Amino acid sequence: MQREERLLPALQESVPFAVPHPRWVGEFEGRRYMGYERVPGHAYVSGDDAPSIGAAIRALHAFPAGTAAHLLDADPTIAGWLDSYKELRATSDACVAPLLDSDVADALDVAFDRFFADDWDAVTPVLVHRDLGAEHLLMDRTTRALIGMIDFGDATVGDAAIDFVGVDLTGGSAATRAAINAYLDPVSQARVRFYEQLGPVHAVVYGQEIGDEQLIVDAIANLRTRLLGQTC
Repeated sequence: MQREERLLPALQESVPFAVPHPRWVGEFEGRRYMGYERVPGHAYVSGDDAPSIGAAIRALHAFPAGTAAHLLDADPTIAGWLDSYKELRATSDACVAPLLDSDVADALDVAFDRFFADDWDAVTPVLVHRDLGAEHLLMDRTTRALIGMIDFGDATVGDAAIDFVGVDLTGGSAATRAAINAYLDPVSQARVRFYEQLGPVHAVVYGQEIGDEQLIVDAIANLRTRLLGQTC
């Protein structure tokens, strides 16, 4: 929350869409809180203006990465980004893979191998939202174009491709292509899909942390679908 409090006022001055403005911040009974006036719009749904999302993501990523790294206390390098996914793979190997059928575990290994073998020397680190699901993309009810983004709690410096996952999950491949075309710079759709596939891995780990067995079961089924295109 404190990272958001540092980032959002600076970001508000740099992007052409609404972001939360931390108007009320402090602590109550030992817990940090942040309040802001409601950002208008509805959550992104299929059929909304995907190119406007691509243009907005471009504006977000244009925020100086060095400044973002300072405000967020984040590693500003792609090497740091990759290290975080090496840590995730180690966690997955220890906590997720033992719960998977062998075909799903093998497919997850292949996905990780392809990810790390990509041409990372060609990737420029940018400020990424990192949790840009449909519920965090706010669209105008009339024009259906993007007018706001919310929930920057996972923001960091990393790979631009991760911010297209919400478009792909909700709008499909055509919407993703339209958003990337409006983004103007090349974006790896293969890595968009990889980050999309990892969503259930995060969910399994979280389910283990909070002891939610149903969340774990559902996430494993979702992981099979995303990796193999199969349902249980």
